[in-house]
Amino acid sequence: MENKKLDILKDLIINEEYTLEDLKRLVEKSKSFIKIEGKSGKVIISPEYPFTTREKIVIFLIGFHFSKELGLNQDVQITSSYISENIEIAQTTISGPLGDIVKNKIVAKENNTFAIKFYEIALQLKGKADKRQVPNAKIGLAYGMNGICSQGNCVLIFGGE
Repeated sequence: MENKKLDILKDLIINEEYTLEDLKRLVEKSKSFIKIEGKSGKVIISPEYPFTTREKIVIFLIGFHFSKELGLNQDVQITSSYISENIEIAQTTISGPLGDIVKNKIVAKENNTFAIKFYEIALQLKGKADKRQVPNAKIGLAYGMNGICSQGNCVLIFGGE
């Protein structure tokens, strides 16, 4: 089962030259992990795979990002209790993994709400970050670390018009 998960995830890797066909392929591959209800925008994580709590949190937040991009869930604040309810894991159980995800800079936490860092960067660059908006934002930077002794590092730079 673990190999099947990894094979599917590896298929999600793209480069800067991806096409609409590549995007369609990515969406098709993602469907085995996650679905979004049309009217409500509710994110549904597939019960087919034995995801860890950390994986469920990240998959939920990615799905929520897609839901917002589709114009759904615009006014919802993603709190730890909201995540807990939606992934059906006790809030006390998710607090450790959620804290690790924030510490590793995969997810941003502001005023007890959570978001994938890339989503906030996209909002800033589009000028849609409301009260948090940085005037004339043109470039965004995200970085993350993982692994023993944080040997897995990445830096992503976003920009352009």
